[in-house]
Amino acid sequence: MKNVSIGVLGHVDCGKTSLVRVLSTTLSTASLDRHPQSRSRGITLDLGFSCIDRVDDHGVSQTITLVDCPGHATLLRTIICGSRIVDGMMLVVDASKGIQTQTAECIVIAEVVNIKNVLVVFNKTDLVDEASLRATEQKVLKTLARTKLHVRASVGVAAAPREGIALGIESLEQKLFQFVDSIPSHSSGAEDRITVVAVDHVFPIKGQGTILTGT
Repeated sequence: MKNVSIGVLGHVDCGKTSLVRVLSTTLSTASLDRHPQSRSRGITLDLGFSCIDRVDDHGVSQTITLVDCPGHATLLRTIICGSRIVDGMMLVVDASKGIQTQTAECIVIAEVVNIKNVLVVFNKTDLVDEASLRATEQKVLKTLARTKLHVRASVGVAAAPREGIALGIESLEQKLFQFVDSIPSHSSGAEDRITVVAVDHVFPIKGQGTILTGT
């Protein structure tokens, strides 16, 4: 079974957590902004882990772990920690604003930690018209073409539109599965290796104690 971890990065309030919420089949105890300050401030303060369980075209079971990284500049260390444990990056861009400060920082971080494969998701497409969306897409993709990153696909969605249900999620799922199938994972060929786990997240569960997760 090929398990893959995908980092979800982008500028603060671009809708990363909303995307993770609509994509995930299993939400972890630490995902989706459980921290009290996250809820009060409306931003992600810690790494969130959730997953998508699927069966690929060859009938093989697979787990895709989504690592929701904070977008706030003051949490740069947490972002770097998250980016070091992933196989690829889902770069979320606010379709109404394009590349912002933390978007650029996430691109630089991906280059530094050698994340080469990127799926670009233009979120909040319900806030812009078709012409504006296409212009933003072209500008962002042109910028990424000048980096070391390999953009394998891009897609537009509205994970939490002002009215109605989420838009473009089926298309995103299809692009995400194709993206995952096209990239190597850290676990590939690791069956005969000694297991070494780097602890990347710690959280308490009432009645159980402190739980550590790692990669």
